[in-house]
Amino acid sequence: MKSAVVLDFKRIIAEVAARHGMLVSQDDPAMLLVTMNEVVLQQVFGKIEARTEEIVVSLEAGFRSAQREALEALRGRRGKLGSPCVRRFRRILTLGDCTREN
Repeated sequence: MKSAVVLDFKRIIAEVAARHGMLVSQDDPAMLLVTMNEVVLQQVFGKIEARTEEIVVSLEAGFRSAQREALEALRGRRGKLGSPCVRRFRRILTLGDCTREN
């Protein structure tokens, strides 16, 4: 998912003229610096994208792990708490007795 930095040199030339009242052309040495900056930005953006992708993968793995742990904990609680509750509920239904001792 790499996105390239694409510079609009005509817009840059127009912006320099508008802001500074100076006319530069595409073969002006100043445009060399613009091109160098473009290359640097592409490299930096590439590194940021790669690192962001690593972080997203790591976060997704962490969320999946937390979900599994939470599900296992819930299953464990259901197993421990569910059985007595189910037995008591069945007894209430069978005997029709809702006293606390049952």
